[in-house]
Amino acid sequence: MNSDAASRRELRHFCRLYPSWASSMKRLIALQVLLILSALLPTEASFACGCASAKGSLKAQVLAGFDEASAVFSAEVIEVEDFMAGFERFQGARLRVIESWKGAHSPQTTVQTATITECCQCGIKVARGEKLLVYVYGTPPYRLSDCSRTQALGGAAKEIMVLRAVAGKHE
Repeated sequence: MNSDAASRRELRHFCRLYPSWASSMKRLIALQVLLILSALLPTEASFACGCASAKGSLKAQVLAGFDEASAVFSAEVIEVEDFMAGFERFQGARLRVIESWKGAHSPQTTVQTATITECCQCGIKVARGEKLLVYVYGTPPYRLSDCSRTQALGGAAKEIMVLRAVAGKHE
């Protein structure tokens, strides 16, 4: 008789005698498979940024964002630097203000940002030359966030019209 077949038969016999051991082994093997698969998955695909979505008309959304923000301005990214701080990846950026609707940032001044760009932190990565409509909170260096109304300037024409009307009323 084949020794391999004998070993399998002995294992089946042992599993019949000790069924809890067999189910424990199955669970252990399943757990090992799950651990190996989870290690192979990219972490950024495993988690998502979670933000409350705005409701209402564009004007209502812009008003809410404007009221909550420390500063609202359009800007061009003039410098970008990726760096580590502790165990977190950051992107620092220097922005040149184009137009300002709220805050102390006048046109042509520069604003510094430091944004965590790792999974689940909702940070926006930017590139040199990119133009943005920026809503920021707190004090510099600001954090660029997907949870704010910050967006590419090219798609923000209607929002800018609302901002110009809103800023005129707040002055």
